[in-house]
Amino acid sequence: MSMKARVAVVFGQFGAAADPQNLPRFRFRLTSAGLETILVQHTDSQKAFDFLHGFGGFCAVVGASLGAMSAIVFAGYLAPQTIHFAGGFQPSDFDPSGHTVSIPVKTEFGDDLITRAIEVPTNVCEALCFRNPQLALTGGLGHATYVAADPQKTKLTVVNNLDVHPGDFGDAADAMFNTITERAR
Repeated sequence: MSMKARVAVVFGQFGAAADPQNLPRFRFRLTSAGLETILVQHTDSQKAFDFLHGFGGFCAVVGASLGAMSAIVFAGYLAPQTIHFAGGFQPSDFDPSGHTVSIPVKTEFGDDLITRAIEVPTNVCEALCFRNPQLALTGGLGHATYVAADPQKTKLTVVNNLDVHPGDFGDAADAMFNTITERAR
């Protein structure tokens, strides 16, 4: 890495008890690539804030499930500081930080009606969200999405994947890891 970089990684509900391998492995990969990381619960906004606040290098926050929504909330708490990247693996429809929206979309898996979303704040330069467009496959866990508060200020990519919840493994983890490490150079 030619530049300093920090990434706050955010667990979903029940933390390591619910996801003992995938998210910790994702964090380990980031650390092995030379990025400073912290792994926090989705309720630990103060720890994430303290870790990223005022940092002058590349800043990112990534979470899974409830942590995918919290990652966006945490990024907003840091405004007006620039957050270079925010990412989420399968944000949950049941997260109270999301809001109800009705965005009809057609996916390669058929019609979809998104019922919960979280707005990515304008201090985030780029965001990536992996979600499961089939509500019945996860019971709403992983079905929510991200929307950009201002698409001119935030480059947002939403990827539909039929992964089981929380989706923080395999191709999705590889894509998130590659995006972060490329941007942090």
